[in-house]
Amino acid sequence: MDTFYIKKMNCELVQLDDQDNVMIINLDDSTVTNLNDTGGKCWSLLNKKQSAHTLAQSLLKEHESSPSDQDDIAQLRDDIQAFLDRMVDCGLVKYA
Repeated sequence: MDTFYIKKMNCELVQLDDQDNVMIINLDDSTVTNLNDTGGKCWSLLNKKQSAHTLAQSLLKEHESSPSDQDDIAQLRDDIQAFLDRMVDCGLVKYA
């Protein structure tokens, strides 16, 4: 069974000049977290509840990619799960 996540509301997004990176400011504890382009895309999708699987599917669809190797898809889901776990640790994402 998938675990679902959603972003916390007391955070602000700051788009950096280079457009590939964003900063998330946690207003509860005044911390700043930098995200790369892929992390920023995941963050934007977390307006509604998502799992590592649904985020991976959205990213693959957006890039019109269809990795033929199941290991590549599994690795993407694992990477996204690690991202979600870290975002929970940073207090930016909560369980939905």
